[in-house]
Amino acid sequence: MSEGEGEEFKIKDVTLNWTVSKQQMTYKNLKNMSDIILANRKTLFLTIYYA
Repeated sequence: MSEGEGEEFKIKDVTLNWTVSKQQMTYKNLKNMSDIILANRKTLFLTIYYA
């Protein structure tokens, strides 16, 4: 995923900052997590750093 450097997913309200390496979590897992959080009407601010 070449455009993955410092990707930001922003939605308004509470703010969560995530620093994630590829070894810790895959993009798919992050997507699933964000879907769960959005389903719970929480806010999401994801900053993904690819090693």
